[in-house]
Amino acid sequence: MKHFSYDSHCKQHCEKKTTENEEMSIMVNCFSLANINAIKVAIIGITTNGMSAFIIFKMDHLRNAFGYSCASHAFGNLGVLLIFAFWAAPLLVFENHLTEEINGYKFIIDTAGQLTIVFYYAGIYTNILITINRCFVITWPVLYQKYFNTTMTIRWIAIIWSIAFTQSCIYQFPGCHFFFDSSAYTWTYSASNCGYFLSTYFECSLNSFAVLFIISMNSFIFYKLRSMHKACCSESLYLIAVANFYGFIQLAQTKWAAFMLTTMVWELFHTIDGIILVVFNRDVRGCCRKKRQKIEKTNEKTVGAIRARAAKNVTPLTMVSGGGFMRSVVYPVNNQLRLDAIVDSTAKKIERAKVITLSS
Repeated sequence: MKHFSYDSHCKQHCEKKTTENEEMSIMVNCFSLANINAIKVAIIGITTNGMSAFIIFKMDHLRNAFGYSCASHAFGNLGVLLIFAFWAAPLLVFENHLTEEINGYKFIIDTAGQLTIVFYYAGIYTNILITINRCFVITWPVLYQKYFNTTMTIRWIAIIWSIAFTQSCIYQFPGCHFFFDSSAYTWTYSASNCGYFLSTYFECSLNSFAVLFIISMNSFIFYKLRSMHKACCSESLYLIAVANFYGFIQLAQTKWAAFMLTTMVWELFHTIDGIILVVFNRDVRGCCRKKRQKIEKTNEKTVGAIRARAAKNVTPLTMVSGGGFMRSVVYPVNNQLRLDAIVDSTAKKIERAKVITLSS
């Protein structure tokens, strides 16, 4: 008869339970870290892109073809990051436990994916418009005012957003959805022939064409101009993102690797794109610098007002001199301020009288 040890059995059970608890704790920590980082990146991107769009509309000299195109590009990035921050991140927290109980949840999650496609491709198509804008400035400056004046640029932007929206309607058809899968921590397509076609052929071909077109046009412009730092940074970033989506993602073996190579890389793409817009835009940097100087001046005025208020309530006191103690009456500082104001006012009146006398 086999001897059964109750103590050894309990020990093995406890060790197994401890191991499971440790693994669960590690998974929770990794999940929390991923969620926090995703929200941080989204907030940084929302700040940079929102600030760029706001400054472009605020500055009168930026209300031109290039300025409006950059604002449209920033709005595309901003829309994607808002969906990441206020839709994908909460889904990571809830992990479908509560969201599936919401009435119309399937429609909401599909619509969120559709809006993501709208903002993403509106930003990409606007990038193409900016590239064509540069090419016209360098190559056909005479035709630039005809095809890229303010009115025509607004029309081009309206056409771009209309195309992006029309294209996104495909993703509302049954079996053709694009949505955020919180269980896999990544954006994905419907497991159907339509979803496979959209991900493998349609979007891959569309993004590849956009990358090749932008790189070809910017190479030509670079050859003509020899100074395209912002364009090179922005288009290189887009090239890396597309290569990652359709190349490096195949190397992902776990859902954490897939999360980093899809969700985080996509989020970083739009965030860094907004940072590039701020770094290489002199007006945006200048506005930020002026805002900081204005805040500093406001703080100085506030401190001065507080000191003046404090001095107003000063009563006669005993002053300590360097050579010892000395009793002297110090009158409130506000009396001196009033005296200075009277002297300045009198001096201005005298100067005004002199001017009137000379003119007469």
